Amino acid sequence: MPITPLEPAELVFVFGTPHHCESLADAAADLWRTGLARRIIATGGLTGRLMESEAGVMRRLLVERGVPDENILTEEKSTNTGENVEFAMPIIERAWGLENIGSVIAVTKLFAARRCLMTLERYWPSVKKMVRAVNYFRTPRERWNEDPELRVRVLREREKIPRYLEQGFLRELR
Repeated sequence: MPITPLEPAELVFVFGTPHHCESLADAAADLWRTGLARRIIATGGLTGRLMESEAGVMRRLLVERGVPDENILTEEKSTNTGENVEFAMPIIERAWGLENIGSVIAVTKLFAARRCLMTLERYWPSVKKMVRAVNYFRTPRERWNEDPELRVRVLREREKIPRYLEQGFLRELR
């Protein structure tokens, strides 16, 4: 579960999720409010029992938290982390130009932070990558192994990464 120092970036990249969207929206809106990034892309299509795309839900939550709608892009077709990045890049290109994005702050769940950074490295190696890992569990990050549910999620991620690297979905961080 990487921690990266945060500094101003051109873009906040919110990875889609059907769970705990409010916590991710709080984190992304806080990055915007504090001036760490002025542009946000929310990703994620229709998953689970959602009647609205993950990105659509996130956009609505971000606007409710004061982020101007014109500062938010959405990618609404992806169904996994790789697609979040792959499908978002042409949207970013059309709106702002990829050449204008030198650094990205990923917003994702605590236990998925490394995989999200590795996915960005695979599809978008040229940008500087930082992460705002959201911990919506009551257990502090450093005591993840003491929470049964968080422990299961962290260990699942550890199992996925070697397999995803082998399949070419991820690239090791530099």
